[in-house]
Amino acid sequence: MAKKMKRKGGQRIPVIFRMFKCKDAYPERDCIALFPTICDDYTGVKCSSYIHIGQHSAADPWQVMQNSRPATKQEYKELARELRDRGYRYKIYHRQQPQWRKLREEQAREARKQVQENPAGLPWSPEARAEALRPA
Repeated sequence: MAKKMKRKGGQRIPVIFRMFKCKDAYPERDCIALFPTICDDYTGVKCSSYIHIGQHSAADPWQVMQNSRPATKQEYKELARELRDRGYRYKIYHRQQPQWRKLREEQAREARKQVQENPAGLPWSPEARAEALRPA
C-alpha cells in the first residue's frame, strides 16, 4: 500500500496546462493554465485562468481546449513555477472532468444569490446586477 503524503497548506487546485495552436491569433504561443473548478462568471461556463502576459482572466475551458493542445512539461515549466511562487498548490490534469462544470454552476448560483441579497456590494453597475440576476 502506498504511503500517504502529508500536505501543508490545504487542498490542491486542479489545473490544466495548454498551448494555443493558432500562432496568428496568439503569436507569443503562450501556455495557459486553466483552473476548471474556479468559477469566473455568473453562468458557471467560464473558469479562472492564468497566462504569463495577461495574468488572471476568465476563460471558457471548452473553447480553450478546442483551440489548443496539451502543453508539454518543458512548455509549462515556467508558468508552473510562476504559479507556485504566487502560492498556488495544484494538481495537474490533462482532461476536463464532468463534475467540474456542475461545481462552477453551483458557485455561480451562490454568487447570483449573494448579489440578489446584497445588491449594494459595490462596484455593481445596474447592467452588471441585471446580468448577474438573469437566469442561466
